[in-house]
Amino acid sequence: MKKIIFLFLLCSYILNVFAQTETKEFNCAVVYTITEENSKLDNEITLPIGTTWSYTSSAGNAVKFTLPKGYRFIKFNETTNVARVAEEDGGGYSCTCGGTGSCTVFYQSKLGYGCLQSTCSGTCTGQGTSSKIIGIINSDNDQLSLDKNIGKASLSIEGMANFLKLTEVQHEIKKNYDFAYANMKKPDFNSINSFKDIPSEYFMANFYFFGVEVGLILPKDESIMKLMPELNVESAPTSCSCSGSNLTNKAIIAAGCKLEKECIFGYCAYYCTGCTTCTMK
Repeated sequence: MKKIIFLFLLCSYILNVFAQTETKEFNCAVVYTITEENSKLDNEITLPIGTTWSYTSSAGNAVKFTLPKGYRFIKFNETTNVARVAEEDGGGYSCTCGGTGSCTVFYQSKLGYGCLQSTCSGTCTGQGTSSKIIGIINSDNDQLSLDKNIGKASLSIEGMANFLKLTEVQHEIKKNYDFAYANMKKPDFNSINSFKDIPSEYFMANFYFFGVEVGLILPKDESIMKLMPELNVESAPTSCSCSGSNLTNKAIIAAGCKLEKECIFGYCAYYCTGCTTCTMK
């Protein structure tokens, strides 16, 4: 009797192990379309509605995204430490196992994309398949704009830190600053690190470029106001405001939503960072 019970338990154990390690095959020919808002990649980057995706591996550990028209990925090369706007509208995402077995890319409408442990004995890590995806921009917004209703970008904390280093962004900022200060004295950008540091004869103007909010410090001059009547000195932003969940970077969370800057060509451009919805107010 004891032998029968032992054999029954042994068979149950073997069947349980087999069930846990059985590999599910994924159909790479099926293309899915994102129809819900707030579908996130790594809980930071929001994929726009209309993005399509499919598995590129029958093991389910890699997927490919194709963004809707007008959107592009920002990719970061971890070998050269250089970010770029991807010319193609597609990008890959895969999950790598830190032990034996494999991980699976999963999608859930309320959670977005991430990695499931599957048969992996270690830690699962999600990343771009060629270069790291650090953001999605609206490439149709290729000139500085005051239109707050423009299609917004979605950047990770790393993406925001690299955005103002992009060549396209730096040239657009320089072009507009050169125009604004063609016949006027520039402020001491090096001494302006917060809203309260802005001299009284200047103000912060928040523009959008590639769907990202960018702050430029402009003179309170009538000629500029006539050229850009949408500018309103009285309603100029005076702080950074955060609504929504904080990002996972503990240093950023500790500092809170705050103003940062990137200085180029003798000028400085400003942005708010610290949470998923950190904006100028």
